[in-house]
Amino acid sequence: MDALVLYPQAIPWTHSSSAFAALLPEQLALVRAALTASYDLVERVAAAGRPLVRALLTLQELRAGTVERKGAALLGGGTRPPLVAALGVLAREYRAARSRRLPARV
Repeated sequence: MDALVLYPQAIPWTHSSSAFAALLPEQLALVRAALTASYDLVERVAAAGRPLVRALLTLQELRAGTVERKGAALLGGGTRPPLVAALGVLAREYRAARSRRLPARV
């Protein structure tokens, strides 16, 4: 079976953009509620994996913020969290993971 490839510029989005924009707030509220509830999982993961889980959840929060900012313009492209913010999250959680593995300094 061949893969289906859709090119955004080939799809007439204009007629559905207002419906999409109206749907976004409701869906974002659901996503944010699920992400908030998902933070309970951090404590259920082994200590060594907690920074990774926190980073994944935080990156999804950043993505939700991008979706909110772009609104119906998403129909013409994808989302990606802001680069500087994403790198900051990854750096913070990397430091947290390393501090758990390194012996205490005397």
